[in-house]
Amino acid sequence: MSIRAEKQRLRSAGSKSVVMTTRYPLDHPGGVESVARALADSLSKSGESWKVSHVAAYPGRVGFARLPLIGDLVAGGRLAAQVMGKGDVLLVHGAEYAWGPMVVGRLTGRPIVTVWHGVRGNEVIPPTQRRIGKVARGFFLWSQGLLQGAALRADATVAVSPAVAAQVQSRYGFRGQIMLIPNGVTIESGRRHDDERISAASNGGPLRAIWVGTSAYQKGLDRAVGACELARAQGQDVSLTVVGIPVESAGLELASGGSWLTALGAVPPSEMEALYRRHDILLFPTRYEAFGLVALEAMAAGLPVIGSSVVRSLIEGAGEVVVGDDAEAYAEALRALADPERRRLLGRVAMERARAFSWETSTASYLEVLNVVARDRGHQHRHQGRRM
Repeated sequence: MSIRAEKQRLRSAGSKSVVMTTRYPLDHPGGVESVARALADSLSKSGESWKVSHVAAYPGRVGFARLPLIGDLVAGGRLAAQVMGKGDVLLVHGAEYAWGPMVVGRLTGRPIVTVWHGVRGNEVIPPTQRRIGKVARGFFLWSQGLLQGAALRADATVAVSPAVAAQVQSRYGFRGQIMLIPNGVTIESGRRHDDERISAASNGGPLRAIWVGTSAYQKGLDRAVGACELARAQGQDVSLTVVGIPVESAGLELASGGSWLTALGAVPPSEMEALYRRHDILLFPTRYEAFGLVALEAMAAGLPVIGSSVVRSLIEGAGEVVVGDDAEAYAEALRALADPERRRLLGRVAMERARAFSWETSTASYLEVLNVVARDRGHQHRHQGRRM
């Protein structure tokens, strides 16, 4: 049966509902929540027969949410309690919390779709020389592996990038089907809008860099600050705005007044595009990236990206790729992008590259997955009914 015929069949059978789950509310600054927020909105506007609702494990980074591993365990339990009796299909964003909704799904006969936004075992944790620290790190990765591994029993497995799919296969020896659905990005279209952004970026003056993330070490904040310090010591006028990390936990010594280093803490998602447009480049020396949504959002706003080789496939040709951990290499990239004309050219490429990632395409793929798991579970129930 074709996808179109299947959609018509589902419409005639009446609307179905999907419950999406995340760790935090949809307005929380964070990559997973921003993906779920855009997807929920796009699914609701798709004209399909699916009704969309959402539940979150925590209201914010409070209480158990701040604790490694324990926070994930509690999140799974909280999500299980909240999805009880809701939805025809459960769509879980984050394999580490999937165990709870999966228990409910198995008990109630509802299919589960798990979206892998990364593999914890492949993430980068700050190094430690203390023996107890190494033991704790090993236990954390082992435990997280068990938590995420349970998600592979879902009715459908989705990965947001080829890298994540490969990590799931290699780490767990998984040979089942993985549906690859890249994230999308919202872009304000229009030639006039593009020209205004690029024209602003081509003006002379100090180079305004921005770093965005919620994990300082993993996203390379130390590399970003070090590169700017070195560039300034060599005579370049560059400033850096740090977004997403609270000032008190960023490990930064911020001078008052007109300091070149500014930490804004968490910024509402609705204000991020305007913030990007007040800067010239995204400085993103990340150590681990499942997809690179921050880079993609900055590119959609017309910003060239200075990034590590981790995001090479996304930013190459639309910025500067730096290989290794050398502060001098990042400082050299900053000097290269001090040229307004080069920023203008790369900014145009960045915007064009970002247009290849649309929420319409992502939504169509998610709808296909939802329709398939709903159909298969319906067939299973009818088959069991005939046997009884």
